[in-house]
Amino acid sequence: MHALVVLVAALCLAGVSASKIQSPTWGGCSNGLELLNGQLRLELQASQQYLSWGQHYARDTEAYPGLSRFFMAASDEERQHAVTLLEYMNKRGIKAQMPVVELVKEETRKPLDVVRAALQFEKDVTANLEALFACSDDAHMQHFIQHEFLSEQVDAIKQLADLVTQLERLVKNEATLHLGMHLFDQQLLSAKQ
Repeated sequence: MHALVVLVAALCLAGVSASKIQSPTWGGCSNGLELLNGQLRLELQASQQYLSWGQHYARDTEAYPGLSRFFMAASDEERQHAVTLLEYMNKRGIKAQMPVVELVKEETRKPLDVVRAALQFEKDVTANLEALFACSDDAHMQHFIQHEFLSEQVDAIKQLADLVTQLERLVKNEATLHLGMHLFDQQLLSAKQ
């Protein structure tokens, strides 16, 4: 009993208190917290990357307002995913490890290459979510992952795959590329976000 009192006192003096909330269980999975904090990092990294692409396409030297708006909205959505994840972690008594995020090193910012990179990024996010889902044996966490994230990921991957296909068609015909890109961008600009 004395050891418990000393431990609690030491934690209080250090400014750290043990959570009174029941944290999720991970079954036999040893890297559940790592996957959860990794998901937070991925969401924040996606937000920053999409923000970078959004501002790039808004520049006068690019002038793709549709692509800019698309990536700015995607950035906001990914940031909201991070906030939702942080709120959930706090509800469950999990201390988040706030990550430092880095932007993807880019060789090019051609629209097709960027949309392909975004598609791959969303696939990577989905793979981490699926691993997190499989790792947890906590019904509430699984429900949270499935309903807050996985369903939306399926839609995002489909949307980006469609954009890749459309852009691939455009770049095949050099004669109409500029007009095609203008129409593609206008379609994005008029699309409901």
